[in-house]
Amino acid sequence: MELKTTLDNIYTASYATAAYLKDYEIDNIFMIGSEGLRNEIISQGINIINNESAEHLVVVSMTYSSLSLQQPP
Repeated sequence: MELKTTLDNIYTASYATAAYLKDYEIDNIFMIGSEGLRNEIISQGINIINNESAEHLVVVSMTYSSLSLQQPP
């Protein structure tokens, strides 16, 4: 199957998340996730707060390889 498209028609999950937050005027978030997601969120003008004063939500972006099951000491 061949799909003809341009880069303007390709969206990443990070872009879609940041656009959603902007569309719903969700600001002052606490974020745990990738640098790519962080950059997208910042590019949309959304404030990332790194403490408990965050007003709205936690956005998590992880890959399977970044997860590990660790036993407590």
